[in-house]
Amino acid sequence: MKNHIIFFSGGKASLATADFVKTNYPDDNILLYFTDTLWENEDLYRFINESSDKLQLPMLIHSAGLNPMQLMFEKKLVFNSMIGDCSKILKMKVAVSCKSFCQ
Repeated sequence: MKNHIIFFSGGKASLATADFVKTNYPDDNILLYFTDTLWENEDLYRFINESSDKLQLPMLIHSAGLNPMQLMFEKKLVFNSMIGDCSKILKMKVAVSCKSFCQ
């Protein structure tokens, strides 16, 4: 039995991945992992919760506790497509801090 952690964004690719893993490895431990930027559309939250229920997979949600606007004020910098700090700090850093918990 293996452990599978699926980074679950609420997009169709992560849903397809979750469904694929569930279908092909039904006896393994599977966890959906959502790093919340606290800035998502209300419908995304509905979708990820319904998807988790439909797939019958547990979902772990972590957040840095800041949304992108708060992070820009904290950093005194206006983010754009050339500066990926939103993704680095609000998603990647959050996921790395979960590493010891998820193992």
